[in-house]
Amino acid sequence: MKRLRNLDGGLPLRLTDFDIIQDNIIDAADCIIQGLLPGETSIILKGLSVNVGSNVNVQAGWLYHNGEIFFVPQASFNYDASKILYLKPAFITEDARTFKDGSVKDVHEIRNYAVGYDISIPSGAVRFDDLYSLESLLKTKLQANLGMGANLSAFITIPYDSGFSPATSLNGILLLSNSYNVLMLHGAFYAQTSYGKIATLPIGQRPSGDVVGFFYNGSATPAILKIKTNGEIHVANASTNHPNYITFTFNRVFDNNVSYNLPVTDPPLPDN
Repeated sequence: MKRLRNLDGGLPLRLTDFDIIQDNIIDAADCIIQGLLPGETSIILKGLSVNVGSNVNVQAGWLYHNGEIFFVPQASFNYDASKILYLKPAFITEDARTFKDGSVKDVHEIRNYAVGYDISIPSGAVRFDDLYSLESLLKTKLQANLGMGANLSAFITIPYDSGFSPATSLNGILLLSNSYNVLMLHGAFYAQTSYGKIATLPIGQRPSGDVVGFFYNGSATPAILKIKTNGEIHVANASTNHPNYITFTFNRVFDNNVSYNLPVTDPPLPDN
């Protein structure tokens, strides 16, 4: 950003020095807003809520328009179905001062916008109905991003260990993930043995504590899925006659206050 250097020795001030200061403030605000909402040239930053009854009451607020921020005072009008609300420039100058050359000029410019209510919109005004609020736009974008971030997407296909083989064209067990440390194992496999280690999760995708769940083995007998903190994925009671199906979702990071150590042998004896 541009800065005015305050140097010793009697700095001569010029009118362009004040332009640097004013333009910096405008540019900074414009950069922040455009970073949040790229492409938006006019939005309601705060306030300006409308309450319609026998009167149309508009709360005071702040408007961002064409790279500048304007205060908008509150307003009230008698309701008329044929009229529409709009915002129009309301620029005034004040604080008259006598200059060295003898001229008298206002040195303050108050740049506000005002609410209007009429059948047609004057030139240079902004139709109120065309404006979004910063709050609504951020909520929309946040919800969209949250929705996208929550989607589970394919991350990696993990090959099966010896004794297990794919039951479909997918040559391994699929690991899906999202932006919130949620993982899913998705696969179909044949088993030559009813229990054992079928695969190993890659580093960085392993749970912070041992996880136990279930999968479908084609019978009423529970089929147990065990995921260790070292990434090992174990099964128990897998069918050796029919395909087995896994669709198991778990959180990668959680408080492991229980600190248990899942047994992985069959029968399920405690780990040594």
